[in-house]
Amino acid sequence: MDNEQKDANVESIESLTKETEILKKKLEDERQKLNDVTLSQIAERLDIINYMNIKPRRTLKGHQAKVLCSDWSPDKRHIVSSSQ
Repeated sequence: MDNEQKDANVESIESLTKETEILKKKLEDERQKLNDVTLSQIAERLDIINYMNIKPRRTLKGHQAKVLCSDWSPDKRHIVSSSQ
């Protein structure tokens, strides 16, 4: 590479870095526009959830560690799971 190409690459990198910073700033400004209320203010508007009577129907065994993922088959009759 000659010096002209290196200079062009450096200028290109600098301009892309500046553009990235401008886009980050615009994104943060848009986020702040949407962030007009706090979580506690929204939670005050929600109805209280009544206690639900949840009980296990069947305990699945076979993993030696924490279950990381599970998914139902398309017919909803079988479940597959993976662990650590």
